[in-house]
Amino acid sequence: MASATKSQRPKRRTRVKAEHDSALDYALGFPYLSDLKFLEDASGERSAVVIPLEGFRRLMRDYWALTTVVNSKEEDFIDFEEFVSELRADGLLPPES
Repeated sequence: MASATKSQRPKRRTRVKAEHDSALDYALGFPYLSDLKFLEDASGERSAVVIPLEGFRRLMRDYWALTTVVNSKEEDFIDFEEFVSELRADGLLPPES
């Protein structure tokens, strides 16, 4: 099977823009996303973003931590002394000396 000539190949509709938007990464507090690459459509509008794998992992870790904090606001809390007293009552801590 012969390979397609250059004129027969489908045109690529996006191109990689190898610069990052410093307002996005630093203003939002995510300096580890400084290596973002944006894909643009034929009209030059950003249509997608490429995130380095390590930056994505850190973003997901931060997202998980933030959702944990937000969800924990709905929980009931006790003060530390009450917590320690309950642990002692349950035999999980030695009696106070």
